[in-house]
Amino acid sequence: MRWQENQTIAVSLFALAMTGIALNDTLIKLMAPSIGLPQIMVIRSFVAAVVFLSIFHVRRDLAHLDRMGWLALSLRGIMLVLAMSLYFTSLIMLPIANAMALFFTAPLFITLGSVVLFKEQLTIYRILALVMGMIGTWLTLPSFELGVSLGAGLALASAVCYATFQLLTRGFRDLGSTLAMSTVQTLAYCLVSGVWLAITTLGSFSLADSELLGFLLRGWVWPNWNQAGMIAIGTIAMLFLSVAAPHAYRQVEASAMAPFEFSTIGAGIIFGILILGEWPDAYAYTGAALIVGAGLLMVQRAQVRQMEANEAQSSHTAESAPQDAPGVATKPAIDETA
Repeated sequence: MRWQENQTIAVSLFALAMTGIALNDTLIKLMAPSIGLPQIMVIRSFVAAVVFLSIFHVRRDLAHLDRMGWLALSLRGIMLVLAMSLYFTSLIMLPIANAMALFFTAPLFITLGSVVLFKEQLTIYRILALVMGMIGTWLTLPSFELGVSLGAGLALASAVCYATFQLLTRGFRDLGSTLAMSTVQTLAYCLVSGVWLAITTLGSFSLADSELLGFLLRGWVWPNWNQAGMIAIGTIAMLFLSVAAPHAYRQVEASAMAPFEFSTIGAGIIFGILILGEWPDAYAYTGAALIVGAGLLMVQRAQVRQMEANEAQSSHTAESAPQDAPGVATKPAIDETA
């Protein structure tokens, strides 16, 4: 088996990418008072587009996309742009803990959607892992209070959009390669955020000292070195996730991938300590342990299923092989996968 097809490697890279996204979320909130969301999105997506389009295989894969492929992958990309725009906006209106807790209802929507749309089996192990992940999230964020507010509604809407994005990844996996998916979603970012930034820069909007309006309607400003570094880190994190996520969802069933979405919570604890000086309590450590346990459980079950599938295939091959003629010596088979 090639390493690209190894499910354990795929989900591990995805978990690492989600860790980078946790850092990105923290840095975006730090920049919010001085740099607008459309500018951050434009810079990141433009750099990512240049990187992707400089790769020959990317241009080749894009050239092989038909009209349906472009439309489908563009829809998928727009869903991601919408999800992230709603989520980043909710960060300004809510404490990070509240916004993250609401956003991490997405795995629940992913699992339920995969059962309805793809008829995937909801095993007892997946249910257990999801329950562990959800309980771990609530323990990690003990101060979470669900109130009826615009911010809470935006965060929940972002979770629904993100779940839709990942389900589309699974559903459209045969329409284009991983590189094509990542590039089209980056181009969607460029288009939406570019138009958004042009409107905010050319228009004359009164921000009225509102942090939220400033974050959404502030035009282009030249970042200082610290801000440029934070944007660069976010760009690298986005590039990594844009490749790791579709690759993982192409290799592993969507409902099995859902618990790994929680891995960013543990990273959020670490970045909270290192950047914000926020030390979690015993509940948070217990929640982080549950989240890690859920991920390890799903890795172990994925390995068991893979071994069972390999054994079943080997058994079927042996049963379908022709019987050797009596008295005729046979030549040993060569294992081409060794």
